Amino acid sequence: MTDSLLTTKLHIPPLRKGFVSRPRLVEKCCAGIESGAQPSRKHTLISAPAGFGKTTILLEWLQQIDLPVAWLSLDEGDNELDRFFTYLVAALQQVEDDSCQSLLGLLQTPKGTPIQSLVAALINDIPSRPFVLVLDDFHNLGNKTIYQAIGYLLENQPPQMHLVISTRKDPPLPFAKLRAQGQMAELRVADLRFKREESSAFMNEMMGLDLSAADIDILQTRTEGWVAGLQLAAISLASYPDPGQRSAFIQEFAGDNRHIMDYLMNEVLSQQSEEVRDFLLHTAFLERFCGPLCDAVVYDSDARGASQTILETIETANLFIVPLDHRRRWYRYHHLFADLLKHRLLRSHDAKERIRLLHVRTSEWFEREGLLDEAVQYALAAEEFDRAASLIEPVVIDLISESRLSTVLNWLEKLPGEIVTKRPWFCISHAWASLLSGNMQDTEPHLQKAEAHISRKTPQTSDDDIRIRGHIITIRAFIARWQGDLQRSMVLSQEALPLLSEECTLARTGLALNLGNVYLARGELTAARPHYEEAYKVGQSGGAYYPALVALNNLAEIQFRQGHLHQAVEICHQAIQTGTKWGSGQPMPATGLAILKLGEVYLEWNNLSEALTHFKRGIELGKLGGETFIVLVGTLDLVCLNLSRNDIPEASSMFKRAQKTHSQAHREQDIGKLAGLQARIWLAQENMDAAARWASTLIQNLEGELDYQRYEEHRSLARVLVGLGKPDEALMLLERLLVSAEEHKRMGEVIVILAIQALALQAQGNDDQAVRVITRSLSLAEPEGYIRTFVDEGLAMARLLYEILSRGMQQEYVRNLLAAFPTLEAAEPASQEHLKHGSVTIETLSERELEVLRLIADGFSNQEIAQELVLALDTVKGHTRKIYGKFGVHSRTQAVAIAQTLGLLPLK
Repeated sequence: MTDSLLTTKLHIPPLRKGFVSRPRLVEKCCAGIESGAQPSRKHTLISAPAGFGKTTILLEWLQQIDLPVAWLSLDEGDNELDRFFTYLVAALQQVEDDSCQSLLGLLQTPKGTPIQSLVAALINDIPSRPFVLVLDDFHNLGNKTIYQAIGYLLENQPPQMHLVISTRKDPPLPFAKLRAQGQMAELRVADLRFKREESSAFMNEMMGLDLSAADIDILQTRTEGWVAGLQLAAISLASYPDPGQRSAFIQEFAGDNRHIMDYLMNEVLSQQSEEVRDFLLHTAFLERFCGPLCDAVVYDSDARGASQTILETIETANLFIVPLDHRRRWYRYHHLFADLLKHRLLRSHDAKERIRLLHVRTSEWFEREGLLDEAVQYALAAEEFDRAASLIEPVVIDLISESRLSTVLNWLEKLPGEIVTKRPWFCISHAWASLLSGNMQDTEPHLQKAEAHISRKTPQTSDDDIRIRGHIITIRAFIARWQGDLQRSMVLSQEALPLLSEECTLARTGLALNLGNVYLARGELTAARPHYEEAYKVGQSGGAYYPALVALNNLAEIQFRQGHLHQAVEICHQAIQTGTKWGSGQPMPATGLAILKLGEVYLEWNNLSEALTHFKRGIELGKLGGETFIVLVGTLDLVCLNLSRNDIPEASSMFKRAQKTHSQAHREQDIGKLAGLQARIWLAQENMDAAARWASTLIQNLEGELDYQRYEEHRSLARVLVGLGKPDEALMLLERLLVSAEEHKRMGEVIVILAIQALALQAQGNDDQAVRVITRSLSLAEPEGYIRTFVDEGLAMARLLYEILSRGMQQEYVRNLLAAFPTLEAAEPASQEHLKHGSVTIETLSERELEVLRLIADGFSNQEIAQELVLALDTVKGHTRKIYGKFGVHSRTQAVAIAQTLGLLPLK
């Protein structure tokens, strides 16, 4: 279901003819902006009570600047966060058609998005040319989250935008800071009060009353320059053609200001016909209205067209009616005027029933027009809760699928508890909305209410009851998986599947996705794939886009784990294109998963710059969508990237950040990866004591079947065991990991396990077996271009690869791998102390260079080497320079140390 936008809220109201020009105020407004140029200040605030001419001065000012204007008239209905941002985007698109597409994509996601992420998306995609954004009637907003959003916008406001807020009261925004920085222009009551000459111009020139200077002085004193008071007085005075009568009225126009509004209201209404008075009172509560709506409300649709005639009459009479479009179709009352009309309506003897009936008629009209939000709004205002429930119930699941979680929660919380409880679909929807909003503790109670409802029915279960039970079990399957209970999640998923009919798109897509995730968490890739394919198919055809996109991302994950890097890349690109299409031109937040996976492939291919770009972009999308787990995955990817760069301090910093993020979004499958990366950091830091303590604890818990969710932890344990001089124990563990990986065709993992296994065999002294194992790993890896899997294992792997090279095996691929080793630590042979030499590119030495290197190690001088090899002295010097260049060193001692570290020369 798509909520229709009322375009009248986006139109700049027309400036009434004959208005009193106020150049002093226009000049003050212009202090915040330079006509036709970049805004010189961030913000203009126009703050004053009702009736002080805020909108009029704003319109006069806007006529005199050469910048495009995005206008949004706010009402109480805009307190809903999604509605506010949707209208805000629509306003900005009046300036630039394709702006804010990423924010629209976020508003379509099924989970609540952090407010700063929404504003960040707004700022990043805001119109690029200088413009003015006007938020009129800002006092209608009371949502603290929206205040927070506007505050964040003000603090991070792009230079091309000038924000104007017109309000009856100051909102809680950081005005003090802007004022201190000179970034704010202000108009307040003292500015907006009519000066005497302005009051005279208004009453005599605009209203044509021809009042004396004395009369103007009295009105100026009594109204204190309040424009609405002057207008109310002018309307009353217009009914007295005789100047003497007008003066008498003005003389009596005195007393406590608290009573002036009531007095003038009576005077104004008393001059109107009974039909007009009834019309005004019966339409007072409408936030906006048009002729057909008023016909339905006032006349119960019996007098078509009558309302439009009255609307034109009261507009001509200046009865505080404001046109909302240039066609004079939609109107609203001046807020003060509407308040006074409502106050009078409430004083009638049958007010409660009359108002209830008016709200019901309004709800019925909006329902007929297909405007569900307003139909529900007025039904709730009438306390016609059964009617509201009947409007909501048929669409509530669709709203969940469209990610309108806040709308669902808002409506359901306004309904009496007994109405929600007796309608099981409300309970189900409340559970879905709570779950997807991250409020898991409230989810189960709603499920229990739905369950209790259907359990009380007769044994003959209806199709609807079956679908409800399917949703209940599906939601519980989600909860079980998130809690790490894969077996229970699997049982519940299989139990729910036959209960869900074709029209249950949300549940069927979510269930298929959940089943795939359970199998993936168990390492059963072949079993997981059809469930992801089903989730993508069902979600795509049924409009459940978010889970469908996650399923597509996870199909790429399967290819990655199976060692098919190129196929993984193809699916990632498909997911990014699909997510961008569904996000109306900007990637949906869930697209971050595919972007991160693409970055992981680039990292494996040793394209570190592309990997970094993708990791940052994926994290950014995760933050924008409030998807904490995407942020976590991306942060862990950055840990791996920095380990590959040998930037251990940054890797440690990122790891701490990942731990903090994990504490906010605990997922069982991330625990193993966190532990595995911690062990890798200890190895990089040569903190073998910490690694040994961790290993001894972990080994005690390796009895029985290995938990696949701890695969990366077990893989790092094998590395630690090799580093601790326990290759036998490492080989036993690696063999168990290898059997599982081969059984489930996780060939990407097989490549890694074999590489570590070869290093363990080398440490054991079994060089021939190590060569056979690493040769198999290389054979599997070469077609897909694996690099970092080998390079990240460090110098021991480099020595093993040199051994492969010396045996004439896989020459080109091995040379490419050796060339990718970015950083080495050269060792002085005498002290074995490590000396840092920065970036050392390992290039294979020619046979002649190896001969020269061996003689250098034996202490031969350049002249002696020339004589030994029958070469010119300059030729020997040239070979020496090439050796230094390939090793990135500057001395014989350093060159020999690296050669010994790589196993090219024996240690002495």
